[in-house]
Amino acid sequence: MSREGEPSASRTSIPVLPVLQAGAIGGTCGLLYGGVSGVLRAHHPIIKSISTGIYWFAFGSSFWWLRSNILRIQFEDNATPKERIYSSVASSGLSGGAINLAMNRRFLPGLVICSMLGFVGQYSYNKLEERQARLQSEPTSTKTWAERMADSRWIPIRNLSNEQYKTMLQEKLLSVDVEIALIDDRLKELKGPGDEEPERLYDQNSLARKPRVLSLGTTKHLGEDFIAEFQREFDLSVLEICPRGQLKSRLEDDIKEHGPVDGFIIGPNSIPYYPFDEEVLSPLVPGCKIIASLTSGYNMFAVEWIAKQGMWLTNTLDAVAEPTADMAMFLLLAVFRNTTNAEQSARAGTWRNNLNPTHDPSGCTLGIVGLGTIGKYLAKKAAAFNLKVIYHNRTQLSADIESEYGVTYYASLHEMLAASDAVSICCPLTERTKGLIGPKEFAVMKDGAYLVNTARGPIVDEKSLIEALESGKIARAGLDVFNEEPDFNPYFKTSDKVIIQPHLAGLTDAAVRRAGRESFENVRALFRAGRPISPVVDIQLNVG
Repeated sequence: MSREGEPSASRTSIPVLPVLQAGAIGGTCGLLYGGVSGVLRAHHPIIKSISTGIYWFAFGSSFWWLRSNILRIQFEDNATPKERIYSSVASSGLSGGAINLAMNRRFLPGLVICSMLGFVGQYSYNKLEERQARLQSEPTSTKTWAERMADSRWIPIRNLSNEQYKTMLQEKLLSVDVEIALIDDRLKELKGPGDEEPERLYDQNSLARKPRVLSLGTTKHLGEDFIAEFQREFDLSVLEICPRGQLKSRLEDDIKEHGPVDGFIIGPNSIPYYPFDEEVLSPLVPGCKIIASLTSGYNMFAVEWIAKQGMWLTNTLDAVAEPTADMAMFLLLAVFRNTTNAEQSARAGTWRNNLNPTHDPSGCTLGIVGLGTIGKYLAKKAAAFNLKVIYHNRTQLSADIESEYGVTYYASLHEMLAASDAVSICCPLTERTKGLIGPKEFAVMKDGAYLVNTARGPIVDEKSLIEALESGKIARAGLDVFNEEPDFNPYFKTSDKVIIQPHLAGLTDAAVRRAGRESFENVRALFRAGRPISPVVDIQLNVG
């Protein structure tokens, strides 16, 4: 019975012509294949061609007859594409296997090979049928060549005229504006009674231009490739160095000529501009969103004033850490071995000039004030000279970190100072650490101890240090930083108990390049993700 309950005998009568046509197509292909194969491999090419043609005629006819019956009886000529594939696989497999048996060949190879042919043929036909239906349903495009190019994903801009490019760009920007407006409307619908208005980093007027970034000083140390890649996203320009008294007017002139600055990067050689306060930075307000410095310290910035203006202030975290630790290690060895006096004696022609034997660092105890990134680098380097390392932090580091760097924690600063043969200052300058090493701290230190400061000058009370040096409490000091720079206390210029450097700890070629790139990446991160990598103070987003 059929699906509707009607007799199905009438459906088994298949028109003969399509069957013979399928057989003829198969037979013709068989004749051609058999002829070629016979010429190449058989002794009797004609017989080979005829026999192959008969085989494929029988296969084509029987395949079509079986397939037609399956589609009519099983699927009532209303088969899906997948059902047609099933029908073709079954028909071709059975036909191929049966004909193989009739010709005294094995059934299974004929079944498998012909089933695969049936699948490939029907699958390919289905795909062609789908494509033809899709083409017929799509309306013919009436767009011009330029319009089609503007809608495409890949746009060969060089092939567009200036007018075509301008029109395309305006249309794209307009569509972005519309999407943003729709999103804003939706956000307003979702906003509760007590919610604040949603904030955006850009206004719609800023979409037509790249964020403008101004670098104070050269960018050559960053490398041409890095700068070229940065300029793909940002409009970068350089403000040449000038005296501090001219910086404010230079900024005002630049902004008047080129428009507001979105990001201000402070490059190397910035010491002459200290301090960076409202006096010199006020022209950046209100457009600037970030001030990025390549220094790790930030005591030279008016941090609170910058934050109140809605500007991010960033420093660098690791760029100059190891070179600074190198300088601390150099100064430690210099104070242990009294290198400055020895060099002066040699240059003066007095040779050793009755110089006393110096101190061997091996086996001595080094106390580090502030075991941050710089302090950790220093601890590793000190271990190579067989120095025992102890440290003082506001909070103790984990046991794993202490084990990794071979350090011992002292909760009391005074107890650590009392146990140290040499002390290295590695902490940042804050209100809490200003004057951290003063009269009381020098008093608890060992007689003849050594002091090294590569952090910031005001952490050590200079008056107390001079008194400790003169009294012999401190045998020698190695200083890379001072309370006032560059016009520091004349005592340190003349004393043979002090080894000095002009704040050079982080000034190596690799460190300056890393620090510069880190400051640029802070700017990039803000405009990409809404937050810089290393902010000094967290602030609310400065909405344009």
